[in-house]
Amino acid sequence: PKKYGGAGERGLMQVSEKAANEWARENKVDNFRVEKLFDPKTNLEAGTWYLHRAFEHWATQSDPMPFALAEYNAGASRAQRWSGGNDVEAMPAQTFLKKIDFPGTRKYVDSILARYEFYKRRGRM
Repeated sequence: PKKYGGAGERGLMQVSEKAANEWARENKVDNFRVEKLFDPKTNLEAGTWYLHRAFEHWATQSDPMPFALAEYNAGASRAQRWSGGNDVEAMPAQTFLKKIDFPGTRKYVDSILARYEFYKRRGRM
């Protein structure tokens, strides 16, 4: 669990310091320190909260998953830019995916979507 990402993300879900501080503030976590992200329980709580919030943000899309995954990986402002600045107006997922200009984020989203479809076909989702 004591793993760092390329941009300083920490732990199992590779949670950024910014996302962790938002989680701690919103959930009134007293005396939160970013080092706590190496605790698996804390990391999973913060990471799943952040991902859930991203899904809620993109709930108006017919397929919010690619939007939420891009936000989780690259941040809300970048996902907003890739959506054309409008998170309410419907945009086809494929159009959104083509606008992602960060190769790492595009690869991340494609990888998660492929795994999701694989397990869904196997009847485990």
